[in-house]
Amino acid sequence: MEPTLPLILLEGTDGPQEGPPRGGDPGLFESVDAMVGAIEARDVRNGLVQAFDADGRRLRLQSVGDADPVTATLEPDAYPDALRDVLAAAIRSSPHLYPSISPDRPLEELVAAIWRLEQAARADRRKKRLTLYRQVGLWIVILAVLVVAQPPVLQARPEVPTPVFLGLWVAVAIVAYWLAGRLLLLFSPDSILSDRG
Repeated sequence: MEPTLPLILLEGTDGPQEGPPRGGDPGLFESVDAMVGAIEARDVRNGLVQAFDADGRRLRLQSVGDADPVTATLEPDAYPDALRDVLAAAIRSSPHLYPSISPDRPLEELVAAIWRLEQAARADRRKKRLTLYRQVGLWIVILAVLVVAQPPVLQARPEVPTPVFLGLWVAVAIVAYWLAGRLLLLFSPDSILSDRG
């Protein structure tokens, strides 16, 4: 029996693993591996996390030691109403995190709405990270070009006045920045994926 995706991890709970969900901050995951990879073994042993599938069935989390991986086993016990109440309470307590989601929806719609928000937030974080990597890459290329090109330029044209030299250097830096940006965009994962799609 396979769990219904996405999986819901409730963090900040307190008490035993058995029974219905007791509350906590929800996090949604697209697979069991992704979920258990985000859980610390210590939290499992202290009862600080609970896991459920989208139908409200419990996933029993287990871990023997801090160095051992966390495992998740789907159980037949389902608590759809209790899980819906926990998700609705999380939405009510943090409306800034869940804008435009009505807490009065059925469980299936709540899970789908939260999942869409989390996917959008993850995509936004990936985009910001990629932008940062591109900017860092661009400036590394520019610095490399300047470091490599500076000695020959200075040796070849020692009589060039400083303001003119600096102006030319800024122009070279801008062109190098633009060219490096085009190359990074051309070979970025987003561009490669869009070509395949």
